[in-house]
Amino acid sequence: IKKAGFIACLFCFCLHAQSQHPLSEQQTKAYKLALSFQWKEARALVNNQQPYSIYIIGLSHAHELLLNEDSDLLDAYTFLFEKQLEVLEGIQPITPEVLFTQAELNLLWAFVYLKFGQEFEAALHLRSAYKVAAECREKYPTYLPILKSHGLLQVLLGAVPEKYNWILRMMGMEGDTQAGLAALQKLSQSREAFALEASLLLALLHNYVWQEPDKANAYIEPILAEDPHQPMTLFIKASLALKSHDANTSIKVLQALTSLKIPTVQYLLAEALLYKGDYTQAIDYFQSYGREFKGSSFRKDVHFKTGICYQLLGEQEKAQQYYQMARTFTVENTEADKYASRVLNSAEGMNTKLTRIRFFTDGGFFDQAKEVVKEVSPADIPTLKEQVEFYYRQARLAHLAGQSNAARLFYEQTIDMSDKQTWYYAPNACLQLGYLKLASNDKTMAREYFTKALSYKKHEYKNSIDAKAKAALHQLSERK
Repeated sequence: IKKAGFIACLFCFCLHAQSQHPLSEQQTKAYKLALSFQWKEARALVNNQQPYSIYIIGLSHAHELLLNEDSDLLDAYTFLFEKQLEVLEGIQPITPEVLFTQAELNLLWAFVYLKFGQEFEAALHLRSAYKVAAECREKYPTYLPILKSHGLLQVLLGAVPEKYNWILRMMGMEGDTQAGLAALQKLSQSREAFALEASLLLALLHNYVWQEPDKANAYIEPILAEDPHQPMTLFIKASLALKSHDANTSIKVLQALTSLKIPTVQYLLAEALLYKGDYTQAIDYFQSYGREFKGSSFRKDVHFKTGICYQLLGEQEKAQQYYQMARTFTVENTEADKYASRVLNSAEGMNTKLTRIRFFTDGGFFDQAKEVVKEVSPADIPTLKEQVEFYYRQARLAHLAGQSNAARLFYEQTIDMSDKQTWYYAPNACLQLGYLKLASNDKTMAREYFTKALSYKKHEYKNSIDAKAKAALHQLSERK
């Protein structure tokens, strides 16, 4: 929920024409500004106490905190959030717009509290969002905007593993992934307010949770056909492209967004340039992120990857300087930071050729990756870990290049050679074999591989791999 929720909450708004529950002209202008990451200007246009205006203000606060992670603003914005809830509770009569705004604000602040490590507060507000959304659906069954809140909650809660359902029951909550998807789809296909945002949420869920990039793009492309310059949709497109091994598209889109001065844009652009092999430009954007970002997330990772760029440029002294700086950052609240810490504290360090194969493959530059594979000799991979990684890198390259049979062989070799080591190569090989088996409709073997992926302990990407394996197993159980 923490990971998927953070992604989803970045896009918790959009407009659609001919709504049965329209926003005022000022509210519409404010939304457009917020969609362009102009939060201050958006808030200035809607300084009244109407429910949708309160929502726009709270939404802008939450997005600013989530994207910039500015702890100096947290107390002030939290105080304003609590005041907003008080205003909403005092509005009579209670309308569906009031309940919608209450649900959305509670959901947004659940994500904010998770971001800042306040899990207990996050749980309380998640429960409040759930209760209010359910009340709204019961009292106003024809009010479609609430399908956004209720649908997303159903999907996220439905993805919780069965063994933890007792916690949800204790909190009076339950989820249903298929019902949540149906709710979001119904809203996305309507001409109601927030229909566009439901489509964006569906794109994000299909890409990040269920690893279905084609379905994700089917929601994104029609939106951009209508409005090709909308910043939020472009940001999502770039994020999905990078996740789907299309760094060239991501670079093109992100470069058009750099004028927004959003640190996350700079970080993603640096990643995409690293994948492409443009190490000098990647360094510039990594350093820009480090200067402008207010929080602690990815700071260790940024310095680590800057060191990698210098290493791949052959500048070993500068590489070591940045590796040493990366070691000084103690906060490791992302998987990227944790992975950086493991590599920096290991005896082996970075293998240059394997690293180049990895990044070219991740970026979709398969021909370049294959050329580096040809250059690898036994002397380049002297340790067992490097040998396992070499098979794993070839598996990923073959898989993404559409060579499924070769990918299966390399994945199986990776698993066999890893044995009980705590590297992430074997668990992710199991996950990917599960996807391959699922694609060929071999549900029995797919379930075995997804289950095996969960059996590995204490590897670098355990949270991410486990979440994907659990989501896949949940989908399999619902297909019966």
